[in-house]
Amino acid sequence: MTNIDARMVFENSKAALVKAFGTDQILRVVKLTQGSLRFEQALVAGQTLYTFPVLDNQTQFSNLEDRLKLQDSFIISSIKVCTGAPANATDNTFVPDTYANPIKYGANAVPLQAWWNAGNLQIAVNNDIITPKWDIARHYNASQTQQTGALGAGSPMDQDRGAFDGWYPVEPNIVMIGQKDTQIQVILKGAGLASVQANSRGIIMVRGVLAQNSTVVS
Repeated sequence: MTNIDARMVFENSKAALVKAFGTDQILRVVKLTQGSLRFEQALVAGQTLYTFPVLDNQTQFSNLEDRLKLQDSFIISSIKVCTGAPANATDNTFVPDTYANPIKYGANAVPLQAWWNAGNLQIAVNNDIITPKWDIARHYNASQTQQTGALGAGSPMDQDRGAFDGWYPVEPNIVMIGQKDTQIQVILKGAGLASVQANSRGIIMVRGVLAQNSTVVS
């Protein structure tokens, strides 16, 4: 993303806020900064519906989640849907995957492909479905350089460009408001994942503009 891209995201975010709140006075009271959020849920064999809680006052699944505060809003400009295979429940060293890495997922790699091939992302605000047909296949990215064994001198890590790989732009922007009921779900067509790797999880990350103190918490 260039400075020009970032400026366009910023201007679009201001317009989206005005539309969401119904007045340009909102721009006088909020603090707008670039930001990111992260939501995670455990992958479960056979499960076809995954709900990712958005707010920080809901039960946290992992120590790596960054959720939305009740008093804030977030304007989404890009989304990444991926998976992760941490060594344990609190591992903070694993890198999210945009394809079914056979070294990490072993015999579960082939079943995991259904996450991208059969998955749809659905975002709803106050029961209004904003993204009814967002295929997760657009987030699939099999790295050019791939891990071939245990990490070390004999095996590289997967190539991963943090600013690009797996990310997809969102136009028109989606506004998540802390005081509104925002639901993010992944729906798998078919029977779900046949098997899953221990501790593996689905991950949704969003980038955009954070509007701090844009709502009143009562």
